[in-house]
Amino acid sequence: MIDLLKPSIFPNNIIAGVATGYFSNNESFSYFETSNFNAHSVEIGRESLESLFRDKIYRFHYQKQIHSDIILIDKLQNDTLNSESDAIISDIPGVLYNVSIADCQAILIYDSVNQAIAAVHSGWKGTSLNIVTKTIETMKNIYNTNTNDLLVYLSPSANVKNYEVGIEFIDIFPETTIKVEDKYYYDNKKEIIKQLLDSGVLKNNIESNDDCTISNNRYHSFRRDKNKSGRMSAFIGISGLL
Repeated sequence: MIDLLKPSIFPNNIIAGVATGYFSNNESFSYFETSNFNAHSVEIGRESLESLFRDKIYRFHYQKQIHSDIILIDKLQNDTLNSESDAIISDIPGVLYNVSIADCQAILIYDSVNQAIAAVHSGWKGTSLNIVTKTIETMKNIYNTNTNDLLVYLSPSANVKNYEVGIEFIDIFPETTIKVEDKYYYDNKKEIIKQLLDSGVLKNNIESNDDCTISNNRYHSFRRDKNKSGRMSAFIGISGLL
């Protein structure tokens, strides 16, 4: 059994969602390797996920993320895709792009006119580097994307009330860091939505799952579970086989 979240904002030709890894309170999958989930267990999790989409997907790509603003463009050059990145852009049908998350924000983007997609990972470092803004700008340059045509899904992530940070975040994110008594809390999702709106994405074209990964055991959370945490997969692809 696979626990999936399915966005409602995308049309039927777009395969997208979040595989949480949840099975029971005592058992879960991880779709990316961690200190607590080895390559064999991840292979089992991925095989279960991939089996759901093999009639529409011929290749599954899992990002090697490093909390950067590196954006890859898939042009069927598989050697390039072995590189590290935190965003990937494509217009190739039949490929499912997977983002690793466990408190960070996944942003899934679809250009409904040019039939292009992006899968973005944005923790606070990526957000400070404006990776989602840069991804949209890259889509404009490559596909002539009009931001009015973009549909966006935001995965569950760390909620501001549980996302405690240091005082330095006041300088990094002055509009989305709050002080409660003597502690500071950062709202990564709010900051990313601001970046999307500033890029020209329409508010009504953004769907956000506001579940908190830290407080909800349905989700993997590095902040809650530390090295025992696995990784969820947020994914997007265009249906179709070559």
